[in-house]
Amino acid sequence: MNALLLAMVVAASKAGPPPPVPPPEPPPLVSVSGGSWSVVGALTAPTGVNLVEAGLGWPGLHVSYLRGISPQLELGGRFSFNYGVEGLVGPVVPGVKLQFMVRFKFFDNGKISFALRLDPGPLFYFYPGISCTTDPFGNVVCGRNTVAGFTMPIGMRLGLVASSAVNVGVSFDLPLWFSFGPTTTVYIPLLMGVGAEYFLQSNLLLSFLVKMGPTLSTGRGTAVFTFESKLGVGYRF
Repeated sequence: MNALLLAMVVAASKAGPPPPVPPPEPPPLVSVSGGSWSVVGALTAPTGVNLVEAGLGWPGLHVSYLRGISPQLELGGRFSFNYGVEGLVGPVVPGVKLQFMVRFKFFDNGKISFALRLDPGPLFYFYPGISCTTDPFGNVVCGRNTVAGFTMPIGMRLGLVASSAVNVGVSFDLPLWFSFGPTTTVYIPLLMGVGAEYFLQSNLLLSFLVKMGPTLSTGRGTAVFTFESKLGVGYRF
């Protein structure tokens, strides 16, 4: 028995120490995907997914809610508080706007996408409590401190997936709107814009958007420069 134990001790000493245990592998990196949804571009929310986004700048601030109805269609609503009349460069006039939002994506190859936008709704602007004031077109507004109207914006979005964390959007918009009164005035903005968004996480992004162009009016033959620029944030859940 002693000889057997001695043989086992000798064999163990010749075998050497046990091999080292390899360190655990690091957890895989989380890939930030900018190619599944967008605020400034054409990518719609996936079916059953909700989006909330907000922006602040000129002509005001807004909060939007959108929900993916199908892979190509999302619906939602937007509330805006403005201090510039529909982006017209002119006097500061407070106002509110409520819109129903539709975005339909009709092309997407993974890198480039196109969508149509339609955002109709009522609007109200509150001019100072004086007998007469002047709108950005030079029209004298008298006896109606609250101006009511309706907006019917239609536009197209081109979306580009620049990287796993960056999307770029190009917009072409005709945000038609008109005001009610003794005579109905129709305003026809022709706007082109560009924007970008950076994904902090796959469900959280920061965005920047700028649009500009002329606005024509049936009340006057002149055009007024129209400008929109906003910083925003978007969240998907």
